[in-house]
Amino acid sequence: MASVGEVIQRVFNSSNNTFDVSQKGSSVLNHGSQDVATAGTSEQLPDQTCKEVTIIAKENNTGNIYIGGSTVSSTSYGAKLSTLDSITLSISNTNLIYIDSDNNGEGVTYIAI
Repeated sequence: MASVGEVIQRVFNSSNNTFDVSQKGSSVLNHGSQDVATAGTSEQLPDQTCKEVTIIAKENNTGNIYIGGSTVSSTSYGAKLSTLDSITLSISNTNLIYIDSDNNGEGVTYIAI
């Protein structure tokens, strides 16, 4: 039986006419929030091993949040989120993600499995 957050994947193996079954996902759930202290200065998400993370721009943000790598900025980013926008990334650790913002003190919440 799969644990919470796990998905059973069945793949047909045509060489022997059987299904290969494997569990995908994680039984660990982490969540948190991260703010940008000073707009224009990227902030790294904390070190949490995961398989997937969903990042949500906070409800009280008045500007955009920029998602990317260590050099993320308002002019160079992978995704731009407005209030309550979200993005889900398949990634091995949340600390690979950096955020920047238009305004001081704005940020994101996240949930990782």
